[in-house]
Amino acid sequence: MNKYSIEGEKPISNFKHTVKIMRITLFLLFFGILFSQAATGYSQGVGLTLNLKSASIKEICEEIEKKSDFRFIFAGNAKGSINKKVNLTASSQNIDEILNDILSNTKLTYKILDNQIVVYQDETKATQKEIDKTVSELIVQQQKKQITGRIIDNQGEPIIGANIIEKGTTNGTITDIDGNFTLNVENNAILHISYIGYLAQEINTTGKTTLNITLLEDIQALEDLVVVGYGIMKKSHLTGAVASIKSESLTARPVTDVGQALAGQVAGVDVGAVTSPGATPSIVIRGMRSINNNRPPLYVVDGIPREDYNDIPVNEIANVEVLKDAIATAIYGSRAANGVILISTKSAGQTEKGVRKIEVGFSGYYGLNSVQLADMMTGDEYVEYRRNKQRWSQYGATNWFTGAALTDQQIFPPQELPTVLNKKYVEWESLIYKMRVSTQEYNMYVDNSTERSRIRFSAGYNNDQGYYPNSDFKRLSLGFKIDQKIFSFLDFNSNIRYTNAVRNSVDPGVMVTGTSTADVFRYLNPLIQAYDDEGNIIPEVLTPYANPLLDILNPPTDKRVDHRLFSVFNLKATIFKGLTFTSNFGWDALFRSNDIFQPKMSTKRYMLKDNLGAYGERSRTIRQGFTLDNYFNYDNTLNEKHTFNATFVQSIQASFSDGISMRGNNLPDDVLGYWNMNQFTLNKDIFSNYSKTTLSSFIGRFQYTYDDRYMANFSVRRDGSSVLSPGYKWGIFPASSLAWIITNEKFFAVKPISLLKLRGSYGTVGAASVDPYQSFGSIYSINTNFGNELITGYGLSNINLSNRPIPNKALTWEKSTTSNIGLDYGFYGGRISGYVEWYHTITSNLIFTSNLPTHTGFTQTTENVGSTLNQGIEVNISSININNNGFKWITDINFSTNKGIVKSLKGGADQPDDKLFIGEPWRIYYDNVWTGIWQIDDPDLVNYVQGAGTRPGELKFEDITGPDGIKDGIVNNLDYVILGVKDPKWMMYLRNVFSYGNFTASIGLNGKFGHMIQMGGRGWSTEYPLQLLSDYWTPENPNGKYNLITISGNDIPSAMRYRKGDYIRVQELSLNYRMKTSWAKEINIGINTSNPFYLYRAAKDCIDPTAPQTGWQSWKSYVLRVNFKF
Repeated sequence: MNKYSIEGEKPISNFKHTVKIMRITLFLLFFGILFSQAATGYSQGVGLTLNLKSASIKEICEEIEKKSDFRFIFAGNAKGSINKKVNLTASSQNIDEILNDILSNTKLTYKILDNQIVVYQDETKATQKEIDKTVSELIVQQQKKQITGRIIDNQGEPIIGANIIEKGTTNGTITDIDGNFTLNVENNAILHISYIGYLAQEINTTGKTTLNITLLEDIQALEDLVVVGYGIMKKSHLTGAVASIKSESLTARPVTDVGQALAGQVAGVDVGAVTSPGATPSIVIRGMRSINNNRPPLYVVDGIPREDYNDIPVNEIANVEVLKDAIATAIYGSRAANGVILISTKSAGQTEKGVRKIEVGFSGYYGLNSVQLADMMTGDEYVEYRRNKQRWSQYGATNWFTGAALTDQQIFPPQELPTVLNKKYVEWESLIYKMRVSTQEYNMYVDNSTERSRIRFSAGYNNDQGYYPNSDFKRLSLGFKIDQKIFSFLDFNSNIRYTNAVRNSVDPGVMVTGTSTADVFRYLNPLIQAYDDEGNIIPEVLTPYANPLLDILNPPTDKRVDHRLFSVFNLKATIFKGLTFTSNFGWDALFRSNDIFQPKMSTKRYMLKDNLGAYGERSRTIRQGFTLDNYFNYDNTLNEKHTFNATFVQSIQASFSDGISMRGNNLPDDVLGYWNMNQFTLNKDIFSNYSKTTLSSFIGRFQYTYDDRYMANFSVRRDGSSVLSPGYKWGIFPASSLAWIITNEKFFAVKPISLLKLRGSYGTVGAASVDPYQSFGSIYSINTNFGNELITGYGLSNINLSNRPIPNKALTWEKSTTSNIGLDYGFYGGRISGYVEWYHTITSNLIFTSNLPTHTGFTQTTENVGSTLNQGIEVNISSININNNGFKWITDINFSTNKGIVKSLKGGADQPDDKLFIGEPWRIYYDNVWTGIWQIDDPDLVNYVQGAGTRPGELKFEDITGPDGIKDGIVNNLDYVILGVKDPKWMMYLRNVFSYGNFTASIGLNGKFGHMIQMGGRGWSTEYPLQLLSDYWTPENPNGKYNLITISGNDIPSAMRYRKGDYIRVQELSLNYRMKTSWAKEINIGINTSNPFYLYRAAKDCIDPTAPQTGWQSWKSYVLRVNFKF
């Protein structure tokens, strides 16, 4: 760092360094600037005559310069005093007398060297020897040349705090806030330029005095470190299947949580749809492996395992690692059976020694979420449908053509008849739903970084409106993170995050009918009027059903409020070189309240208003958990070839849940609401619950690398879980892997190939996928009469009474053993890169709930019953297609296949009632084969018996077999076949990013193929059908596709709702502009869309194959985004 500065800002440094400079050199920093040109032999005795009143010291010095050959130089530390006002009367006085007079009442002093006068503030007592030495150094420095320059990154942004060192010396400086620097160097000096995260440069200054330098990001350094379980390692040393996603990719779309952000970004990861505010999507890694254990992956946030992630804004996530194979997940043992997602939150950025960096950032978006509902029959179509349905009900096939015509008065009730005649049809969807709603999110942060301390404060707010007036989701989050070097051997880190989330999830169009609920769209139709002639809401639109618009007059409540505090504290001590000890403690506390209130005149309570009145429910839950990990890590390299890494971990986790709930019916007045539950007069109930689970673990891992060519990794974890029975609580989960970087071999000289790395792993993870206390028996009370006396007795829990199966003391771990072979590749220096993975997983000791014979007194039990096989291939390709003349085009492609089958079952036999067949997938659609509709003159009509009887107009199914294995003319469950699988056989993702100048555009596509979906939701009813069902069979339309008029019940048969699920969807479209101003380091403005449209749908009559059961599309977002950095 440069020790000398004139009229410039002093370098930021620590206290001791500053004192040292101030003691010895600060007051002499400027002596030699002009000395190389100074004249000699100038007399200091020349008399000067001056008469100045109330003039500043600086003004007097300027006047002296006008009347003499003296030249003044003011040191930087003198600036605060040279403006002091003084009076001077001098008559033929020498320069010493004048200066002593005007500086007498200040801390300023001076040094005269020929005609050069340096004025400085004397804050030290430097010896004359020290002064002479420094003066000598400054004189030498004046013989050097001055280099000025500016350092920027490849985006044109100034780099603050970059190091500039004259090679072979200690002479140097750093860049200021604008990236500028000044340094005096030898004429032929070489400058070494460096900054964290960028490639260093060396520049020859011969013949140069001005430099403009662009530092390029050190891609190898930035991407070479990957977070793994209990540590960080070089990406080149990975031996397992780990995918890493950086913040820039996660924030490419306007999403509220990391689950949505991951959609399509990692091969083999299947992310579900989101159709309501505050909902989180399902995440499946490498397919379902277990029949019952369909739990999500393990989420690990800053080293602490958690059950979810939706309290963390995506903008606060630095990177995400997805661990997929056994060597990557086995270190997390029994909780990692379905994969692991590691989430690392952002910290304040690192800075160079002696530099304080403060950065303020803001990001936000505002836009619209839009919904498209499935089209219902038009008014005219519905009227004709009702006429045909009534005619069929009256005459059937026999008298369809000969029966007397039915009048509309005979077909339609009084409430509907006027609309039939005037055709003023009602669009209930537009009355109930909002087709476009706002979505907005705002985040800000303040980073304060020094060499030893990094502090980050962040705040975020999210607000998503729902499609129904009383539904929305709001989230406020605050974060405070510290990374502190206490001593040279001791680091402390803490991350504290508070989140307040409020979710209003009132569901429209649902009413209570006794003990069940019903969708109002089953009876609402375009013939029913919502308002009377005076514009008032009609409460009872169709006897005895309620008008759903009653909820506007009497708004119901269904509100969930979460207060969450998540804290992580980490202490890392370096015992000696290579050996560290880390203690990581995490505490996660969730305080949740659920409040439900349905007023007497709301839609849900309308049918029960006279008997039960209003309904209220309140519940409070406290869920807490802690994790304490203590681990040693030893890392050492011998002879620059042998690298050893050993980790030993002791971990304990515990979770607690404590809750209470109350409910009741009938209030004296609805205005009382749910605030005082004691005011309810009917069916008052109080419930409480408590549960506790613990997990104790010991982990060992050893890694070895030889010459950056050969890698080996071995790990073992022993878990003890409280949810299993004694004797079965502990499980051991080992894993091992090998890797070979072929391109580091001397014999490999294929120039286009820059990376070729072969990996292989094998290991086991476990799952104790049962609820707390499920392996233990519970009791219930029952009253019975003995004569005239009522006796209370107790018995083991029965599934019908307590929703718990009979306990199984022999229940043990479900285990998944995975083999994985991977190939990492790169061509042309990494311009094309990616990986290929093959995996094969056998899950044994499947935990499954089996049915029991009724004579046992129980209906179900949980037991280990068999095994499954899950295997697939994953391919990733990243390519820089063009990078020339400011234009860059990058392509990312993911492709994956997956197939899971039942490998074995208890007793070696299929279980058709559970849809389990050895050698077949277990997530299947198992049903009759629909072949068409029976016609009036069908010759096979008399040979079939199906359901309540076969007749024209009903669905025709294939008779496949009977009890004896041959066709018997009867269609029943013996004729069921596997129609398709629920999970896609293969998935793809394609993203292109184009950048030119300050503009960046991107488009992302994702697709799923080879699976089947079952459509459902609103409109799949004979009461008010979807428009797609308008092609229904009648004797006059024998080629109609659906048996709509002949169905005796309300529900459309499942056979009519199966579709191919293949699709390709545009997941992302964006256009961004990046710029800088004098007041902001960086400004980004962009337009982003999420899920705007489909390019291909195999099921063209399904509006959204990702959410086929909802009746509307997953969210489509259109937003304007802005980002600032100051």
